[in-house]
Amino acid sequence: MKLKTTSKQLEILHLLYKFRFLNRHQIQTLLNHKDYRRIQAWLTDLVKSELVSRNYSREYGENTKPAIYYLNVKSKKYLSNLDGFSSDLLKRVYRERGHSKRFINHCITVGDVYIHLKSLSNDKLIQFLTKEELLQSDHLIQPAPDAYFTVERADKTSYRFFLEVIDPGLPRYVIRKRILDYISYAEGKEWEEKTGHEFPALLCACPNDWVKNYLYRLIKAIQKDEETVNFYLMVYSRSDNKHFWQKVN
Repeated sequence: MKLKTTSKQLEILHLLYKFRFLNRHQIQTLLNHKDYRRIQAWLTDLVKSELVSRNYSREYGENTKPAIYYLNVKSKKYLSNLDGFSSDLLKRVYRERGHSKRFINHCITVGDVYIHLKSLSNDKLIQFLTKEELLQSDHLIQPAPDAYFTVERADKTSYRFFLEVIDPGLPRYVIRKRILDYISYAEGKEWEEKTGHEFPALLCACPNDWVKNYLYRLIKAIQKDEETVNFYLMVYSRSDNKHFWQKVN
């Protein structure tokens, strides 16, 4: 039987291709659709057709959380024939089911930051490439950033950023090494030589204020003599949904 998808379902498939894991609330927000029942119907149909898989726990305390969706193995053959999907990148669908909870939550957070950026009132998000979309770039720091994005101000000035999501519980020595790696990467001038653009600022999305404050002190100490990279910090888990950027200076 030939599979058929609506334009909205295809949009959902592309979002899952881009972010790997998203929950139902995020998908509804990104589709800018007010009727959650319609979203649920599209998702249910995609799950039944085995293009998409769903993670949902019925355990007490977990059953209040929205279901999480990702591409199923069957989607590879279907999407490989469509524009905007890479056959090589789609090979990862064979591994999606086995990813850890930390990895899944990391992807969910990248989606949350993307939604936050799209909601900015004074800036317009004109480009957002996730880690998966950056894998074929041979001039990037490794591991690749969680995203590379560009925002445009009202005066049409563009600003470029890398995104680095800091997971809860990540050891401080790992965080420190990652910051030093970015500074070393910037000092090598490879980005400027390959792209012709200034080195992007780095937005670090932190799980809480403790990590944010630690990062602020760390970066200030490392760059006390010279500011090689412009760093911005935000907390992505605020209950009031307010994401304030703080520049380290």
